[in-house]
Amino acid sequence: MIDAIVVGDGNDETRFLCTTSHPEGAFEDVLNMARLWEFERGEFVEEVRL
Repeated sequence: MIDAIVVGDGNDETRFLCTTSHPEGAFEDVLNMARLWEFERGEFVEEVRL
């Protein structure tokens, strides 16, 4: 549902969202993955908890 709200119908390529779930993973491991994503892509990563 979050993807649909943020990205919409997909026609606007500037609206990108990557969601992930790691219920069994250590939170620090997930943060490290996000930091690598940000570094490799040169894009801002924002943590949102629901």
